[in-house]
This record gives sequence, structure tokens and C-alpha cells, in this order.
Amino acid sequence: MSGLGLLVGGGRARVEDVRLVKEAGLDEMVMLMSISDIHIKYKFNSTRDRVVAKYLEAAEYALREGIRLRCSLEDVTRSDVVGFVIPFVERLLKLGERYGIEITIKLPDTTGVGVPYPFAPLPYSIPKLVWVLRKVLGIPSESLEFHGHGDYYMAVPNAVAAWLYGGASINNGTLLGIGGERAGNVPIEALVIWYARIKGSFDGMNPQGDR
Repeated sequence: MSGLGLLVGGGRARVEDVRLVKEAGLDEMVMLMSISDIHIKYKFNSTRDRVVAKYLEAAEYALREGIRLRCSLEDVTRSDVVGFVIPFVERLLKLGERYGIEITIKLPDTTGVGVPYPFAPLPYSIPKLVWVLRKVLGIPSESLEFHGHGDYYMAVPNAVAAWLYGGASINNGTLLGIGGERAGNVPIEALVIWYARIKGSFDGMNPQGDR
């Protein structure tokens, strides 16, 4: 896939996967980093300390090789935001500062349990989740990315909430919401219409295609 004129690859938070991205000559990598205790226990049969060490090793290797990172915090809407996510992301950001490479933090609502309500508790509230990362860690809007899933039909409301309340400027979507992830992703066409409603302009996007 491409973004801002760059070739972007995806992979796990493993040195071996970073090497593949490097060998392919790609500029940027989406690095998968499961962040919930559920994933850490049942997906990796591991502990927080062990997975963090592995994630940071892979991230530093990528940055040392000049590869930009989009760190995908899988299952963040079922995570310990205050006790685990914030201190971990802080370490990631310090790595980025050390190598002079800005890191994008990606927030996947992996099981679709997130909600668009600012009064809901963490980790479920998309507005609160994005707000915490923006205000507590000082992550700029352009370095925050939301990735919604449609399991409970909240993908579009959550994507809009990430824009309106939290300030995550990047939203992931697929055509008609079709994807290989169970109930689908956020439909790009919905994002286009909501963007225009919020901004008052399509900003050069043509919703009529080639017509």
C-alpha cells in the first residue's frame, strides 16, 4: 500500500520482519504490536515485560535502518491504557526522538468494542483514548491513526469520533468496508462524506469518480 508517496509494508514486531521490509526497499512499516493482556497471554503466551522488550528491539532496529514506523497497538480498546499503553508508547516516542524519526501511533479497535462516546470509560471510549495520547504524551494529530472494525456496527461512528473529539487525523478504510477482517473495516466512501460534512469541503476529492 502507499501513503504520502511512500511504499509501506506490514509486519510483526520482529527483527526478521523488519529485514524483509528493508530488503524489499520499502520506506515505511506498519509494525504489529499486540497491547492487550488478552493478546499477550493467549496469542503469545508471554508477559508484558517480554513482549515490550521484543517490540522495542524490533522498533529500534527499524529506526536504525532509517525505516519510518507506524506502530499498530493491536487490541488497544481492551488494554490497560494508563498502566501499560502510556508508558510503552512513551518509550517508543523516545526511540523516535533518538533516531530523529517521527513515529505514527496506530489505534486498532481490533474486536470492534470501541464506542464513540466521550463519557464512556477507557479503554472503550475512542474520544478518551485519542485525547489521552494527544494530551498526556503530546502526540501531534498527524501522528495518530485510527483503524476501526465493524463487529458491532460502530466502525464509522468511531472513526468520526476519532476525528471530532480526539484529533486523530489519519483514518483507515477500505472500499465499501470490505476487508479480510471479520465484519469489515470503515468504508472509505463514508469517510469521504463525513470528512466533507465536518470540513465543509471535499478538499479536491471527487465523490463522483470519473464523471
